[in-house]
Amino acid sequence: MLITKGGTMKSKDLKQNLYLPSEEYFKLPALSYSGLKDLEVSPEDYYYYHILKNEKGSSAAQELGSAVHLYCLEPEKFDENVGVWNRVKRGKEWDKWPCNDRLVFKPEDFDKIQAMGDRVLNHPVAGELIKKGEIERSLVWTHEDFEVSCKARPDVMVPDLAIVADLKTTRVATWREFQSEIARFKYHYQAAWYLEGANAVQDKIEYEEFVWICIENTPPYKTALYSADWWMIEKARDEIRPLVELYAKCKADDHWPGCEENIQEISLPTWAT
Repeated sequence: MLITKGGTMKSKDLKQNLYLPSEEYFKLPALSYSGLKDLEVSPEDYYYYHILKNEKGSSAAQELGSAVHLYCLEPEKFDENVGVWNRVKRGKEWDKWPCNDRLVFKPEDFDKIQAMGDRVLNHPVAGELIKKGEIERSLVWTHEDFEVSCKARPDVMVPDLAIVADLKTTRVATWREFQSEIARFKYHYQAAWYLEGANAVQDKIEYEEFVWICIENTPPYKTALYSADWWMIEKARDEIRPLVELYAKCKADDHWPGCEENIQEISLPTWAT
């Protein structure tokens, strides 16, 4: 048996876990980074999106980010998942078009996706991380304290540098702006969770650094790389732990509460008084 910081896993399952296809990975009933964020809203939100499998609507920015992700990290899947359409996405022509189940963009947005992707791939540091890295590995482990199944699927893992990296499209890639995005979107949870997963499924490498590769979604498509500092990782771990405990309790009880059921007193917010 392979005993790791993330729990116990059979050695023979290691390769199978790492190379699990995305379709199988997303079906796994395990706690993920996106699940942590929904669980923090409420257990009912987690149940709705991750157990009942209801889909969230995608914004135009999210779809563009998905396309850039494919272009940079999985180019072999780009053509079969991304299409170009310069008309209204409805009507007889749209219904008959064989590619209307893809991510579909206007020609100018399609050109933008390629320009953004080329900027990342030609970046002296980001391009090398992607070139040297293992792309889209599936990490599956058991949390050692709460005995629940956990999963993560990092964009890039670079064993030679002990780095886990994630590609982010963003409005502004400057240091101060992205710092705010980390706090607002809980990206520090992602950093801590992915590092835990990377170190849980193998015993040869100690992954110590998490890097965000940021690419702006407007010209001139500036690119920046940021490494999560140790304080951010530790803070995320402290905040994640009670969420994992909550998940374990809800799963054991098969009870996924939403808002507080009792009557709560409420007043005006501080700014209004």
